[in-house]
Amino acid sequence: MKKTLEVGIIGLGKFGRQLGIVLTELGHNVLGVDIDPQRVHAVQDIFPQTYVADATDKTALDQLKLQSCDTVAVSVGSTMDSSILITLNLQEIGAKDILVKAVSAAHRKVLSKLGVGRVLEPEIDVATQVAYRLNTPGMLDLLPIGTGVLIQELIVDKWTGKSLAELKL
Repeated sequence: MKKTLEVGIIGLGKFGRQLGIVLTELGHNVLGVDIDPQRVHAVQDIFPQTYVADATDKTALDQLKLQSCDTVAVSVGSTMDSSILITLNLQEIGAKDILVKAVSAAHRKVLSKLGVGRVLEPEIDVATQVAYRLNTPGMLDLLPIGTGVLIQELIVDKWTGKSLAELKL
């Protein structure tokens, strides 16, 4: 049986809200936080817990017990400063697994220097996936695992009965 995750999501804009909705639909517990009361109100009937709070305030993060979540996703604004401060505060209160949405390559670089293991640039990541799918008809999924190395899942119905040499992979 799959473990039910406790996931904190800081920033309930398009990305954070959708992440929380899907996680909730998958049976996980989501704690949503945003400084904007309207964003919190929009998901309060969907997420088990929602709070209006300034996540740049370390005391607020500590009081919300985000360090007890399995994962905390940071998806705030279009600037780096709040995201970086929130990430540092989460590290200081002992959050175990932090995922951060980066707004630029420079933001990604700073987050990597901070030791954040999972940094996403949604537009870059999705555009890369779409480009690979367009380039490789029949591709179902793509998993980059390092510089120049990736795993692709393909539909292989045209491969039936052929040897690897015949396929010229």
